[in-house]
Amino acid sequence: MNLAVDLDSTLADIHGFILPFVSAELGEIIRLGQITDWNWLGDFVGIERAGEIYTRFWEYVKSPDDIKPTEPHLSETVGLIRQRVKSVDIVTAHPESCRPNITVWLHYYGIPFDKLVLSGSTSKGELAYDAYVDDNPLLPLEVPSGRTVFLYDQLWNRMIRPTDYPFIRVIRVYSMMDVLAVLRSENSEYSRWKQR
Repeated sequence: MNLAVDLDSTLADIHGFILPFVSAELGEIIRLGQITDWNWLGDFVGIERAGEIYTRFWEYVKSPDDIKPTEPHLSETVGLIRQRVKSVDIVTAHPESCRPNITVWLHYYGIPFDKLVLSGSTSKGELAYDAYVDDNPLLPLEVPSGRTVFLYDQLWNRMIRPTDYPFIRVIRVYSMMDVLAVLRSENSEYSRWKQR
């Protein structure tokens, strides 16, 4: 299995970095609990400005400590996932100009990966992966049938029900450990079937 793992809000807790910036720009405090929609930033600052902020904010990260991982023990968990699949690529829609800071961040936190793919404006669903770990509630609409989307639980994707997508498998996960548990379960089932 080739696995695409999203960066923002799946591995990297970007909102601790972005919210103070947006709050300062707006002159009002925006809290994480206010974000219940995928396009939340556009609602606050407009679509064009939101695009500028989201695509380029990694360029302004001065230190890896500016953005924390989404969960503890992420390095170890992703490492265990990587042992169970053919490849783990970090796939994000940021432009090439963000590669240096993203790479430093991944290495600083010891996140193992095979490739860092900066897809830019190309939909992740157009990339040749068997499964995706992502917080984007629109991704299940973009991937080809027969694929798996591990939907990383966030406030802005809670309206999605896995049964809404009959041609792909959507599994809601609350941590990367949940992804590992599903992979362990499936490998175990496959091994038992193969031994029969």
